[in-house]
Amino acid sequence: MSKVRISLFLLLIIAITVPFQNCQKASQVKFDSDKLFSYSSTSTQGKALEILSKNCYECHNPNNQMGQVYDITNLDYLLYTRLMIPTEPEISPILARVVSGEMPPSKPLKKSEIDILKQWIEQFDPNAIAGGGGGLAGGNTVEPKFKSIFDKILAPKCMTCHQNRNYKFDNYTNTVRAITANQADNSILYQAITSGRNGGKMPQGGALSSTEIIAIKDWINSGAQNN
Repeated sequence: MSKVRISLFLLLIIAITVPFQNCQKASQVKFDSDKLFSYSSTSTQGKALEILSKNCYECHNPNNQMGQVYDITNLDYLLYTRLMIPTEPEISPILARVVSGEMPPSKPLKKSEIDILKQWIEQFDPNAIAGGGGGLAGGNTVEPKFKSIFDKILAPKCMTCHQNRNYKFDNYTNTVRAITANQADNSILYQAITSGRNGGKMPQGGALSSTEIIAIKDWINSGAQNN
């Protein structure tokens, strides 16, 4: 095997392993079962999201981020982190882990469930996502409130890179250090996601949707409360 192929193989292994590492460690955060949503759609996507909801969401949700996977049912998040690669089930880490039987650790998925996930990825059209967001407990809407913005934007799309930087977004107190209440245009966070403050638009992995940007702007201009 050539050095180039070996390097590509190692990169793929890392991509598959890192997002789910430490999944079997006991969580210190209680799972909020009231947020579990049952997808009733008969579409392939509806069935796939129901499988993820029932088998994976308990360990991979905004309140229980095992393996640093913040919301296993949030379509934007899956695309942003490349856990799911549209039309490419063979190289999608989310499918590779369930095919290997490693996830879920307590009860591997049935072949019929894996087939649904594979078909969903093969047919997935990222342009079909309406309005950003897309997980449980709140649907596709990002509200102009801190909890909604934290769960659907800051936690999955900002915290990974901002753990050891000047500005952190792991809680309300740290987030408002980058905010000028009632003045979105003068807020470091808003400047970073719109005009690219200090050399590059954030997040680096991909721009936020207009819905997400408007939610942050409206939250700041309404006083940036801890709501």
